[in-house]
Amino acid sequence: SALSVFADEVSKLPLADIAENMNELLENANTFITSTDLDSSLQKFNETISRYREVAETFNTEIKPVADEFKQTMDEYEKLAKQLNGKVPALVESLESSFNGLEAVLTDTQKLVNSMEHSYGQDSELQYQLNQTLEELSKAAHSIRVLTDYIERHPEALIYGKDQQ
Repeated sequence: SALSVFADEVSKLPLADIAENMNELLENANTFITSTDLDSSLQKFNETISRYREVAETFNTEIKPVADEFKQTMDEYEKLAKQLNGKVPALVESLESSFNGLEAVLTDTQKLVNSMEHSYGQDSELQYQLNQTLEELSKAAHSIRVLTDYIERHPEALIYGKDQQ
């Protein structure tokens, strides 16, 4: 019968060895559980978890508001940058228009200077003053052209200023 076959198989097992191994295993487990190293390790682990919780609470109370404020500031800068990007082309166009107007004034002034040379001579005080004015206008026109070109290449300079490199 199946029961006798089972009994034969069980009788072949080294039950005494198994029982002895189980007793050793239980003794070792008991020694491990009650050892001071385990207690000390668990205590240190609990202390570490407590410190982690304190750090997490500190992070949430101190760092999170700063991070939220930083995000808000960055959002405002993004809005400002978008507004400026929308206005830069108009600004550049206005500067170019001013430059073109200044060039026209320079051309007319040069014609006036040439005409005055014929009327008053090359060494007159008026001639000297007109030449000085013409030179200053020329420098101003050059400065406007340089500014226009720079703003066209670096529109962010309107927010942050010129790079100091």
